[in-house]
Amino acid sequence: MVRVKRERCAMMSNNRRIVQFASAVSALSVGVIAGLLLLIPLLLLTATAAGAQPAAAPPASTAGPSVGSSIGLLNPPLYIIDSLETHSRFEVMFLGFMRVRGKFERTTGTLHHDPARIDEQGRANDAITAIIDSTTLSANVVNANATNKVLRGPEFFNIEKFPSIIFKSSRFLWNSDRLTGIDGTLTLLDMTRPVTLIVQKSGCTPSGTVKRARCTADAFLKVNRSDFGMKAWSASVSDEVKIIVELVAYLAVIEAATEAKSETKPETKKTDEIKAPPTSPLAQ
Repeated sequence: MVRVKRERCAMMSNNRRIVQFASAVSALSVGVIAGLLLLIPLLLLTATAAGAQPAAAPPASTAGPSVGSSIGLLNPPLYIIDSLETHSRFEVMFLGFMRVRGKFERTTGTLHHDPARIDEQGRANDAITAIIDSTTLSANVVNANATNKVLRGPEFFNIEKFPSIIFKSSRFLWNSDRLTGIDGTLTLLDMTRPVTLIVQKSGCTPSGTVKRARCTADAFLKVNRSDFGMKAWSASVSDEVKIIVELVAYLAVIEAATEAKSETKPETKKTDEIKAPPTSPLAQ
């Protein structure tokens, strides 16, 4: 009997240990599950916060603009009339049968034109201002000194008082893709009159074929000098005067690119700077 009791006591003790172990495992499982339940929202909050942060901005480029970029370009782009390559001349009739020719040595100004814009809106922004320096007048005659003195004097161009002849456009005239004329005004002797510049040929060349992009044009206009108060010698010199212009204008982007390069590389030697060709007013 004693042995049986001892075996029963041992079994009861083992059962209690099993129950205690099971309780401990159960409590541990509940704790782990509870911890995971608390951890999941925390992980979700962390992931949301990380996703809401803005992406890091790419590092700013330190490279300067290259020649031919849009730096300095207006809309439409700006071209500078080259005073050395542009030629302006005039013609009048003397005694009804002798054609007298002369020239102006210097013409300056600006051209706003985008060769890529051939639509009506793009062409509406085209504009040109040409300034002829009348003090550089020179007649192509045998006795040039005497003739120049008369033409430069108060009876004709009066260069001391009015040193400039100015043409300003108001509208470019197109026939399909060909420029045929330019409406505008001519200011001579401080009088402004409407005129039309007849364009015989014109075109623009991109920078890939020449050193710089440029536009050229051959054009002329006819005016009556009496409309500008120039009435002297009307018995021998014709009232009609023809002014001819062979225009060359270079894209002004080179200047802007040079300035930007000098700002990004202030220590660059002068020999490394981009310079305009010697024939351009940008180099003066």
